[in-house]
Amino acid sequence: MIKHDIRGFITKRSLLPVDRSNLVNFLACQERMADLAQDFSVILTLRKTTVNPDIQDGFFNYLNQVFQVSGTLLTAAVEFKNLAETSFAGAEGRSILKLIEGLGAEEWKADKMSRKLSRTIFALEGRESILNILFYEKMVIMLGSIANQAENSGDYLRVMIQK
Repeated sequence: MIKHDIRGFITKRSLLPVDRSNLVNFLACQERMADLAQDFSVILTLRKTTVNPDIQDGFFNYLNQVFQVSGTLLTAAVEFKNLAETSFAGAEGRSILKLIEGLGAEEWKADKMSRKLSRTIFALEGRESILNILFYEKMVIMLGSIANQAENSGDYLRVMIQK
């Protein structure tokens, strides 16, 4: 697997322009994001569930916000790769730090959306099966975890740039 190849490459003896533990933690957060996304996709295949019309807009807006958070991290990570090939200072570094700052704001927006969506989901009680309500909430929690890991990964990226 790719993660084992990367860990093997980043040995304790390797000379890196960043602290090894920060790099490993940065990669571990991204690994958790991938694992959570895979778990989410498996959950969707476990049972046939349609999204209740009362939460459809909120759910898909939330899903898009999680995509936004993940996309911002991807952009920052690509820029970091380019920065690592040149130097860790200057306008390029500040540009990535702005992306990471935006990542935090995007994740906070996702958090607010998840709370609002959860309230809407629990308001379905009596009109929707309890199993569906719990299933919806499980999806919200998993998506929120993906966004949280993206923000955590961005935090490690920030530390690597600022050192």
